[in-house]
Amino acid sequence: MLRVKHVAALVVFAALALSGCKSNTRSTALQSKDSDGGEHHLLQGKVVSVDAPHLKVTIAHGKIGDYMPAMTMAFPVENQSLLTGIQPGDEVEADLVIQNNTSYLQSIDITKSASGKLPAPMPHASRYPQAGDQAADFHLVTENDKPITLASFRGAPLLLTFIYTRCPLPQFCPLLNIKFSELAHELHDHAGQYPSAHLLSVSIDPEHDTVPVLKEFSKRYAAVSGGNWDFATGNPKDVHDLATNMGIDYWPENGQVVHSLSTALIDKNGRIDKIWYGNDWQTGEALQALQQLR
Repeated sequence: MLRVKHVAALVVFAALALSGCKSNTRSTALQSKDSDGGEHHLLQGKVVSVDAPHLKVTIAHGKIGDYMPAMTMAFPVENQSLLTGIQPGDEVEADLVIQNNTSYLQSIDITKSASGKLPAPMPHASRYPQAGDQAADFHLVTENDKPITLASFRGAPLLLTFIYTRCPLPQFCPLLNIKFSELAHELHDHAGQYPSAHLLSVSIDPEHDTVPVLKEFSKRYAAVSGGNWDFATGNPKDVHDLATNMGIDYWPENGQVVHSLSTALIDKNGRIDKIWYGNDWQTGEALQALQQLR
């Protein structure tokens, strides 16, 4: 899941390096937890693209134990040197580490160099908006089955992001949910310091994430009860039109959704004040940007 010039990565999110050993011992060792508390998995697949400047590699991989089905995803790597000599079409084995709220590849070994037909390129967003652009309009419903459009939020800032409830990688949707929860708490607890803003998390898996599913999912986050954060869904075309017009690369694959990340701060007039591609933005940045809109 992810081109990262405009992405955060698409879903994915690394593992234990065992000095290039490619034996059953390595496989067994990786299906465990290391002494650092991280969970390690053996990943095997074919490289689709390499984004060395952003420390990302997209791999069409097989099933990863009981953790993740076979799919194509963009994975962060521990350091740029791991991507040296890696190119599209290479078959690789990698060590996937899941720890706290992040995941990354800790080692990558080429098992077969690229030859013949390269993997097909992945779908891209319709556009990658920038600050100053008009935000895309939408027609969605919240977890409370309330119809909403962009005009519903005119007159106040809107923080908009994209998630789905079954997202398995901790530094994708789960991390965005944590950040929005922190933002919602701060905006509620210190309302006088910020303009009256609203947060909206739109599901890019509307076939699964129906209103009842989002309603139940929202109960995981106490901050939703503050009234300034909603989850939203809609018919697949409406969701697709909004997401791809707000810089999201995404497509369904093997029961999951491969996707990039985009979070936008939209001003009271419906224009994009800030947009963050990826997941490396901090809640403090968003709060500071909100204060400047007062």
